Amino acid sequence: MELITSFYYPSNSERLNELKETIKNNIKKKFIEKINLIITEKDLAIFQKENFLDDNYTNKLNIIIYNNTPTYKYLIEVIKNINDKIVCICNSDIEFFLINNEILNKLNDLNCFFLTRHEDNTNKPLIDNYLGSHDAFIMKSNTINNKIKNIDLKYIDYPQNTPGIEALLIIFFIEKLNYVIFNPCFDIKLIHHHKSNFRTYTNKDIIGHVYPNHPLGGIYQNSIWCKYLIYPCKTIN
Repeated sequence: MELITSFYYPSNSERLNELKETIKNNIKKKFIEKINLIITEKDLAIFQKENFLDDNYTNKLNIIIYNNTPTYKYLIEVIKNINDKIVCICNSDIEFFLINNEILNKLNDLNCFFLTRHEDNTNKPLIDNYLGSHDAFIMKSNTINNKIKNIDLKYIDYPQNTPGIEALLIIFFIEKLNYVIFNPCFDIKLIHHHKSNFRTYTNKDIIGHVYPNHPLGGIYQNSIWCKYLIYPCKTIN
């Protein structure tokens, strides 16, 4: 599997350590063949100078210089350069654990995986009380590339980690790309490294105003609420 993710230097040192821990751990995973890392020129200069990754694994790193905030439109377009691979678009603070070695073989030309995260090995509030949260999106590269031909991607031209984008992605993948989506978050465990609770988005980044009485409330109360809920599952037929 190839990851498509990003790395940046936040102003908060605790948050920076979380991002470093994530990439240091993921690049050592045997089932992760490559990390396609999106980074700005400015941050790349610091990244290369620090050299905090194990030299034994840096051959698995593919640097993609991009001087803007990646949107899902851009992230999907990155897949155009990846041929015949299982690919995963994921947030920069998500560490992967493959619990079921056969699960990736369940991917085909009809389906994809939208995964909900664990906060640690035992704490999984977004799974136990699932309301639509997803942090990694796994699919076959050739399939998505065929599906997006002649498809306008402006609908998902919003950055990661902004309230509402996951709902947009689900709607887009089901209604525009005709995917069947599964959420095997027990077979592929995502560990969320974000105890710092430091965030870069603001209220201005909230996407849409579809359901004013959003079930999550708070900052999400004016964001999009998806009509499709991809509940956690343990078996994929």
